[in-house]
Amino acid sequence: MSALPRFATADDNTGLEADFRAGMSKLVSGVSIIASGSLENPVGLVATSVTSLTLDPPSLLVCVSQTASARNAIVATRAVSVNILASTDQAIAEPFASAALKAERFRRGNWSALQTGVPTLDSALAVFDCTISQHIPYSTHIILIAQAQAVRLAPSPAAPLIHFDRAMRPLP
Repeated sequence: MSALPRFATADDNTGLEADFRAGMSKLVSGVSIIASGSLENPVGLVATSVTSLTLDPPSLLVCVSQTASARNAIVATRAVSVNILASTDQAIAEPFASAALKAERFRRGNWSALQTGVPTLDSALAVFDCTISQHIPYSTHIILIAQAQAVRLAPSPAAPLIHFDRAMRPLP
């Protein structure tokens, strides 16, 4: 007879947080670069917490850490681009996921602007150029409600870049 797997509860907060993190690492998600600012003064970060919210108006939810270096500029600009990455964009994404490589952000790939003027990645599978209609603080993050003002789709289909088991990787 095999033993049941261990589980944590809210009574064991340390175990619950560790198990929550481990469990969430098994959730496959797409990788996006969230960009804001301007082409002359861009800011950005990698996000895996992006999802559609409504079709009318076309809106997304984006979760950003309160400690992200781009957080204040995103809130001040009140606009972001959500750049859904292709597997071929992994090298472009790496500096956005590392504070140590922050100076390399926006030096890789080609960037242009759409409706709001924030940077958008030309090679992305899809780009949502959005204004922020609300930002809601919640614990360690802010939840952005981002309303699409323009959408750009890649001219040909490509495999997405995914996040699984705490790493970015091409879809197998």
